[in-house]
Amino acid sequence: MDAQIIKIDTGSKAVPDAVDPDAIDKLIESKFHNTVSLMRGVFLPYKKVKNTKLYKDFVNNNNTLYFENSHIKTVISGHILTQLHANIIDIIMTKLNPQVSEEGYVFVQPSFYELQKYLGWKYKNDTKTIRELLSQLVETKISIFSKTRKIFHEFHILKKVWTDNTIIFSPKFIDFYFKDYLIINYRPLVDVILSFKYSTNQAIARFLISQKRINIGIEVLLPAIGIDRSVSRKEKVRIKKHIIQEKDKFEKLGMTINENLTFIYKKIRKTKRKYTFPANSQ
Repeated sequence: MDAQIIKIDTGSKAVPDAVDPDAIDKLIESKFHNTVSLMRGVFLPYKKVKNTKLYKDFVNNNNTLYFENSHIKTVISGHILTQLHANIIDIIMTKLNPQVSEEGYVFVQPSFYELQKYLGWKYKNDTKTIRELLSQLVETKISIFSKTRKIFHEFHILKKVWTDNTIIFSPKFIDFYFKDYLIINYRPLVDVILSFKYSTNQAIARFLISQKRINIGIEVLLPAIGIDRSVSRKEKVRIKKHIIQEKDKFEKLGMTINENLTFIYKKIRKTKRKYTFPANSQ
């Protein structure tokens, strides 16, 4: 999945409308999904991108990035999102008790200290960086077209972050998150994924657990997670070294890596699990 740049009309940054109240019961009865692992091209396999050629091209082309493979097309406008953003969403959804308001919005009132603790940050008083990352999730518009399912989605991930730290999700993202993609029992895997030191390894893990069964070599896998095929030989050597260093963590997720760095994975966990948002008790 090579990254390309195109110019498009990004349109208004207006946040989505409120979710239809009739859909709330369906939302509350939904099974837990991990859409983060399936949003190909949305969360790049980096933690920092500002020093990359990709970022410079992104800025020079109206802050727009385009990804495509045989299954999906993705357009991101506003900001480049990384594995750090994916980590934040996974933490919020699995550890910080999201709720549904009377108006039908999914929201969470997290402790930023707790959020930084789960992110593994040494210093947990960097609220400025957390707010910047959350703002990027508000401002970034994502368009996804599934070629195989002929389904189109367009949304912002977050609708609003209030000064009291209340985070409100975009209803269109929640609709995408809970209705249209693979259902997997993801909660037990989050701690292992967050424990990876290297963002490329996190991206690989998220990609593989979205598959029912896969046998894939490193040369095919890297483009699939967003690493450009033209990446330097030195960078590939570094990535391979990092994979070997964290091989034990991949094994905890049921992923086998042979000596040629071919990944073998077959989903062994139950794929359905009930998950509900508690109603707002206030």
